[in-house]
Amino acid sequence: MPATRVDIVRRYPMDHVVNPSMTHQLARPLLAAAVCLTACSNVPSVDGAPRFPTELAASLEEVVEDYAEEVEAPGLQVTVVLEDGAAWTRPWGVWRRDPAAQVHENTRFRIGSLTKSFTSALVLLLVEDGYLSFETSIAELVPDPPLDEDITIRQLLDHTSGIFNYTDDASFVVRGKEPAEPLEVVEFALEHDPVFAPGEGFSYSNTGFYLAALAAEAVTGEPFFELLRSRLLDPLSLSSTSLQPCEDAPRRLSEGHIGSGEATDLVHMSWAWAAGGMVSTSAEICRWLDLLLSEDLLPEPMLEEMLTIQPMSSRSHGEGSGYGLGIRVEKRGDREVTGHTGSTTGFRGEAFLHRPSGGCVAVLTNDFLAVPRKLADPIWEALFSIDER
Repeated sequence: MPATRVDIVRRYPMDHVVNPSMTHQLARPLLAAAVCLTACSNVPSVDGAPRFPTELAASLEEVVEDYAEEVEAPGLQVTVVLEDGAAWTRPWGVWRRDPAAQVHENTRFRIGSLTKSFTSALVLLLVEDGYLSFETSIAELVPDPPLDEDITIRQLLDHTSGIFNYTDDASFVVRGKEPAEPLEVVEFALEHDPVFAPGEGFSYSNTGFYLAALAAEAVTGEPFFELLRSRLLDPLSLSSTSLQPCEDAPRRLSEGHIGSGEATDLVHMSWAWAAGGMVSTSAEICRWLDLLLSEDLLPEPMLEEMLTIQPMSSRSHGEGSGYGLGIRVEKRGDREVTGHTGSTTGFRGEAFLHRPSGGCVAVLTNDFLAVPRKLADPIWEALFSIDER
């Protein structure tokens, strides 16, 4: 029987190193089909993966050449995956300025709030397994500091808990320079009054995902990063994806920038954790979204719960935007895509999948002030133009 509460000694071990050279062990044909090919589409396909169309690859190369500089980042990585699993990745620019080092297909980027899709998927698996329910009160699992007993697991994942978003406090940047335990970050947020009563509105809150991860730890007795690895990252062969600061920084992790200036690392990643602390590549994020949104990972009832979308403010988030459980929908062109945006100090990116066609576009950059949509939008336009022919 799952425990209702387990006292856990928080730790950030540095001995669990992700081996970036680990070969993907692809257990299913769908996984094999999603393996990324190189940007040169005339290279023979491997592992049975479909070959990316040469004409489309050439068109996308032109898009990158025309729009990459408008993103305003020292470097970026973009992946496009088609309905049949054919994939194309294009690195651009530098991941380190001095000495200059070019971005490669296996360069890692911090993915910010794209992390929320992983946290949510883990929680949904625990709901499926009977460890949690959507209506479980977080106060039962995390009794200290005191929390509103009406706040549920669902409300943490869909941003309707009313808990203050700790990154909205301007002093976060100063406090965030030093490592913090997850409960310390929650306590920092609770210095502010709730935005509204639980369930009475929508307000984006990174704090909620800290609490969701603490709930996962409480009912399993395992650290959050170990749950991510044992339930998601290792079984799905996501060997380029890891959680900081719980695991060593991988080789080829890009430096981050703000305004394309000097490299910066202002905030300790313990202040991102379950809300935004993961590292990955654009190709692997597209693989992740394909698995997450195709019932390969979550049973159909859980996926339906995740994709129960509520509208978000069009003024703040754009026309047609909505949020589910750790996942969001937006419009690219006139079509709905599903995924997430993500930013953390020094990085900004986005990854979305068009569910009807299975097409995915992921753009990861190494500048906090970058605008990934400057490149993502013309790429989506190129893909949608194929459908219309």
